[in-house]
Amino acid sequence: MKSPVFPYTPREAEKAGIQNRVEINRTCLFARRLAQLRAEQKLSQQKLADMLEVSKSTISLYETGDTVPDAKMIVRMCEIFEVSCDYFLCQSDYRKEEQAQQTIEDLGLSQQTGQKLNDLDLFTAEGQSKHVTLPFSPKGVFNRLCEDDRFNTLMRLLGACYQMQIAAARTDGMDHKEVSKLEVIGCRQMLTTIGEVSVPMGELAEVYLQRASELLKEMVRDFPTEDPETGEEYHISVQGNVFHPLNQMNSFLSPEAYETR
Repeated sequence: MKSPVFPYTPREAEKAGIQNRVEINRTCLFARRLAQLRAEQKLSQQKLADMLEVSKSTISLYETGDTVPDAKMIVRMCEIFEVSCDYFLCQSDYRKEEQAQQTIEDLGLSQQTGQKLNDLDLFTAEGQSKHVTLPFSPKGVFNRLCEDDRFNTLMRLLGACYQMQIAAARTDGMDHKEVSKLEVIGCRQMLTTIGEVSVPMGELAEVYLQRASELLKEMVRDFPTEDPETGEEYHISVQGNVFHPLNQMNSFLSPEAYETR
């Protein structure tokens, strides 16, 4: 069973048919986040209790999921841990509110990248330009890819492929002495990692690219066809007709015609 965000009350557990409420509550996300933040601050349960003017057993109850603090206590703990209430309550993965609004520069992206991301959902039709918000819009797809747990693996595969392409271009036809020690070590490590010692770097890059391609296909195939919050199946219509992706690509229809239900 998936860990709950907050501990189950006896009534909630009974309604959900949960028999081992205590054990499940020990794994709740709120209790784990509290324990993590306390450990990061190198505070003992007693020290945190002293700062909050409560007993050590109270902190222990919070961290075992046996109870939750009230609103005033939550605000005080957020001040101590220097995090937002949304983060503390597991409603956000950003520790501070301003981190959720990072700029393109903060993320290390180029100006061209920022502009392309901004224009992903910009449709020009009948002389009008307007951003659209559809589950399958380019920006929506980009977000789903980045939020997928496999995204890190995908980018590492592409990064390795790029490095191998550079190595292949650098070392092709070159005398061994002309290749930098760093390149030699890097190439050797990459080759050893996958157990291929004699494969040319150019061909190895293609292998990694194929792996990345298969992973991307897998991620896209797993895109949900229903709203994850409501469970309702996505239904897209264009002026009463079933949506066809070619209409979007050709930009023949006005953005106002799109309707998500």
